[in-house]
Amino acid sequence: VGTKLENYVLSANYEIVNLDDVNINSIYLSLDYEFDMFLNPFIGVSLGMSNLEWQTDPLVNSKTKDEKLSSLMYGVQAGANYPIYQNWSIYSTLSYQKLDFKTTLTSTPAKAEVTHEDKTSVGVGVRYSF
Repeated sequence: VGTKLENYVLSANYEIVNLDDVNINSIYLSLDYEFDMFLNPFIGVSLGMSNLEWQTDPLVNSKTKDEKLSSLMYGVQAGANYPIYQNWSIYSTLSYQKLDFKTTLTSTPAKAEVTHEDKTSVGVGVRYSF
């Protein structure tokens, strides 16, 4: 959900990434600058919060582990919008987001730490502009 003022697009985003071992849910704001060119390329920044939840035990038979974690998230993105009909367009984006998740695991006799420090994603979608 967002709004456009001249060449700037401000949007509120919710993203779900479900992997085999973890789920990452993020809510963040993005500010993009859209160029008036063929394909309407854009670049931008994002800032928000992200949550990580383990779906499987990262260390078999661990005595303790951090199962749910939260982190500040910030990043950059670039992409393009391709107008297809009146207010409809197809967009693609490449984003890089910095995170700070650290899971501490303990078992007999070991102690380990698993980190998730960044996330890169590619997206494709359909957009309607009011």
